[in-house]
Amino acid sequence: MSGPVPSGQFPKWDYQEYPKTLARDDFWGQVRRTIMGRRITEEEVTTLVDHLRELLELRPGDVLLDLGCGNGALSARLFDGCAGYAGVDLSAYLIEIAKAYFERPPAYLFFHGDALEFTASVERPESFTKIVCFSVFQFFSTAEVDGLLRTVSERFPNAHRVVLGYLPDRDKAGHFFHEGYTDRDLNEPQSQVGRWWSTEEVAALGARFGWEVATIRMPEDFFSANYRFDAILTR
Repeated sequence: MSGPVPSGQFPKWDYQEYPKTLARDDFWGQVRRTIMGRRITEEEVTTLVDHLRELLELRPGDVLLDLGCGNGALSARLFDGCAGYAGVDLSAYLIEIAKAYFERPPAYLFFHGDALEFTASVERPESFTKIVCFSVFQFFSTAEVDGLLRTVSERFPNAHRVVLGYLPDRDKAGHFFHEGYTDRDLNEPQSQVGRWWSTEEVAALGARFGWEVATIRMPEDFFSANYRFDAILTR
């Protein structure tokens, strides 16, 4: 999503029901991968995928854990760069779409569930070498953020790289909103944009759990690059 939005107009995105109102193969619409209502183009998808590959530094032997995978349309573009994949999402409907269109057993699988509960219970957590949470981290509460990073730090010893992608940049909020937004607007994880993070906040958060944090921006000509950033956490 992009474009200015007046402060105070923050209806929660109905993540569970909205995707059901669209065609089953409207993959980008279901997860709001749009620009002012327009679905992103194939060229824009390719740019996004290439950027994500670079952030993850995917290698053929990697096993990737995807927290908040949605319908799998974006995730599936990464399958040829890794040896295994598990994606989890809170929406049963989006996981149904992911399984129907993109799942490739036994190595590339999708699961319905809560990200924090999944990381706390998934078998063989040591098998995962990379973790990505793209366009979802900003929708977690403070307690969920802490619980997730603590669990990842303690249960996934071989996951040496975690990508928190597409975070709204608190210091760039003026590029998105009209004048008049408040700290409360920026701190609300249940809004359609989610909580806005500063790069300093993410760095401090990562340090609390033993991670070094680097921040990266998408190419300047890519949509939303003027108010979003990616964070790379390494042990």
